[in-house]
Amino acid sequence: MRKEMVIAAGLVLALAGCGREVPFTVLDGGSSGGCLLRRTQMVVRTQFEWEQFWATFTACPGKQPAVDFSRQMAIVYATGMRGGGFSLTLDRIGEDREGNLVVHLTTRAPRAGCMGPANIIYPRVVALTAQRSVRVRFETRHKSLRC
Repeated sequence: MRKEMVIAAGLVLALAGCGREVPFTVLDGGSSGGCLLRRTQMVVRTQFEWEQFWATFTACPGKQPAVDFSRQMAIVYATGMRGGGFSLTLDRIGEDREGNLVVHLTTRAPRAGCMGPANIIYPRVVALTAQRSVRVRFETRHKSLRC
């Protein structure tokens, strides 16, 4: 019986396309005090793209953190303006069966009809991972919080 459960679990993971975990570090994240005001999801692989991204999508031009793009690439996900009570988490980065990256994120927000804090926030995450020439897909789970 145990052997069948292990085989079934392995099959579920294989069908889901879950590959190995990819290490990353969060360069910037949170809800307030950030520069990322517009909704975006993107991968930045060069210094030129980083400077263009920072000038176009942020409220802090010229203050971009240093990144060694010969070794790293930046993964950016920002929700844009949200009401209080909303949060964003980068859960993990993994590889699919083809070796492409899958960025797994979770958003949390008060359920419809619930009152969250009356403030405006800008949830975002900027993560660094090893530079590679593969496709990157973002998968976001949405969770509703109880009132």
